[in-house]
This record gives sequence, structure tokens and C-alpha cells, in this order.
Amino acid sequence: MYEQLQASATEGKNIDKLVLDFDEETKKPLVEVHPKIVEKLKPHQAKGIKFMWDACYESLERIKKSKGSGCILAHCMGLGKTFQVVSLCHTLLKNPECKTRSVLVVTPLSTVLNWCSEFDKWLKGLDDDEDDDNEICVYNLTK
Repeated sequence: MYEQLQASATEGKNIDKLVLDFDEETKKPLVEVHPKIVEKLKPHQAKGIKFMWDACYESLERIKKSKGSGCILAHCMGLGKTFQVVSLCHTLLKNPECKTRSVLVVTPLSTVLNWCSEFDKWLKGLDDDEDDDNEICVYNLTK
């Protein structure tokens, strides 16, 4: 069913929407990536986000029953792994059904500031129209 919902979204180079979980009866999306992020995604990045969702969460039903899991996202440099992680973090933090209140990114000291700037770069202006109670704040703890 997922493949049918995503078929039109991943044909060609442009992606219209990225649904991570949906109601099997109504086919209504339950968890999806913000449309402004989706506009910037390349097909392999959309697949990477879906891979991380499937490996770590799978569905809202599984989130209710499990503490989750993990995965490794490995590509060559420059293919957008950081953007994929930022996109998934935003999706999890903004969807109350995901029950994610914080995300910890552990990186070498030499890349901490890069990660902070990537969150700012990709998320800046996304949620200006939403309430400030659910604002995503990025902190770096280098000491």
C-alpha cells in the first residue's frame, strides 16, 4: 500500500509528498514530512528518510508498543545524510503522535557547528506560521 501511495510522488525527479505512515483503512497520511522540506528532497534522500523511519519506528502503532530501534545511514560524502536526519528529526518533533520530545545528535567536536548550521539552514522559516510552543531549538554542548 505504501508503494501505491508514494508511486506518483517518486516518479521522475520531483517529489510531491513523503508519507511515512498512513491509516490503512482511510489511506489518510498519519506521519508525513513537511511539504517545504519535500520540495528540496532528491529521490534518494526521500528513500533514506523512509528507510530511517522504517528501521527506527515503522508505524505509530509500533511507537505505542516499543521504545524504537536504530539504523546506520551510510553514503558517500555530499549526498545529503545530514539533511535526511534533520528532515526526520523535524517530522518526529512536530508530530505529537510520534511522542518525540527531544533528539540527541552525537558528533565529533569538529562537526558540531556544522550540524547546528544544517538544522538552521533546512528548518529556518518552516514553522513561522505554527505555534511557538512546539518550536525546535538546537543547542550545542561542546564542553
